[in-house]
Amino acid sequence: MDQTPTNSQKVLMTAMRLCAGDSGRHFTAEELAVAAWLDDKTTFGLRGYEDTHPDSNKLFKSIDSKGGLVAKGLIVKVGDRTFRLTAGGIAAGSQLSPSNSEQQHKLEREVATAINKLVSHPVFAEWIRDHSKPTKFSSAGQFWGVAPGTPARVVRDRIANIEATLKQALQYMVKRGVNSLFREKDRVLCERQDIERCLEFHEVLKQRFARELNILLS
Repeated sequence: MDQTPTNSQKVLMTAMRLCAGDSGRHFTAEELAVAAWLDDKTTFGLRGYEDTHPDSNKLFKSIDSKGGLVAKGLIVKVGDRTFRLTAGGIAAGSQLSPSNSEQQHKLEREVATAINKLVSHPVFAEWIRDHSKPTKFSSAGQFWGVAPGTPARVVRDRIANIEATLKQALQYMVKRGVNSLFREKDRVLCERQDIERCLEFHEVLKQRFARELNILLS
């Protein structure tokens, strides 16, 4: 890295190591707190006892604060004090931590699979054919995975996760100077142009259904 990583980036790198870049693996807040402390006792140690005790508050600030990893869509809460990485978190984390070619291939497949689900969604395909669609919030909700009655925090998390997945994958591709992800036997799971258009679509939905979103988030 060109710059010293922030505390949030340090936590993200620790989370990547804990779950080996697999978004299906869960980890507890306690596991992450201890692992982050072992990685950097000066940053995550309890003041005056840095060498012997972690400071969980420092970790939670990086995860669950207003501008933390959950709000950014890089980590998602899946249970009581239990989390997992999102595809966006994997894309962001892979830019922070060096990896060998085999690990990089695995990470790209994980991100590309998540992207492929978004760019192959029928609501997005309908918008590609006709930019006046969708006209109903229910269709936008299908793409986001939300509906009236969905808890506000879940709505925020799901929209943030989608946005992070698209933006971080695009940033990853720009940084690596590639226009596609996960080439294997002449098969490509996602193209840079598809991500750009899907991100545009996501922004269109947020603007078109801003009133309905505000109601769900209030």
